[in-house]
Amino acid sequence: MTPLHLATRHPSPKALALLLKHIGPGEVDTQDKNKQTALHWSAFYNRPEHVRLLIKHDSNIGIPDSEGKIPLHWAAHSQEASATQTVRCILEAAPTESLLNWQDYEGRTPLHFAVADGNEAVVKLLTSYKGCNVTAYDNLFRTPLHWAALLGHAKIVHLLLERNISGTILSDSQGATPLHYGAQSNNAVSLVWS
Repeated sequence: MTPLHLATRHPSPKALALLLKHIGPGEVDTQDKNKQTALHWSAFYNRPEHVRLLIKHDSNIGIPDSEGKIPLHWAAHSQEASATQTVRCILEAAPTESLLNWQDYEGRTPLHFAVADGNEAVVKLLTSYKGCNVTAYDNLFRTPLHWAALLGHAKIVHLLLERNISGTILSDSQGATPLHYGAQSNNAVSLVWS
């Protein structure tokens, strides 16, 4: 862990800005014991100003941590209102399909995490990008739609169904469809009728 990592914890970006003036080439992407850079931490804490500063200083947005997550995963994995700004900052730097659909070591994309946290605004933002794969499978062949149904996020279920251009809804590794998950969690009625 470096002083840059610690500076991301503070809501004000002033300390981070000062540190960035005095670091050497490549130091902006120094990793902690979990292989996370200061950009990962800024994304985790949902600090859009910190993210902007780090990206301006050439922080690499595509470095995976020890779980295979890039900063976009951490930004999307939040229920905070600032998550949308943080996600937008990262995507403005490189709005590529590979970034949008990057899978961690369990096969989860940033969209999987936004869905799991029920953050409708982040789900809308991610899926507004043309290359966002709304039917991406994790390692258990669950799509974001499976997750939304299991967790009872009715608005997100409908949003994902609207954005599913192929119209295909397949079963996961256990043969379960999103409707199975909705029924299992007693959310089937709210998912169908909302």
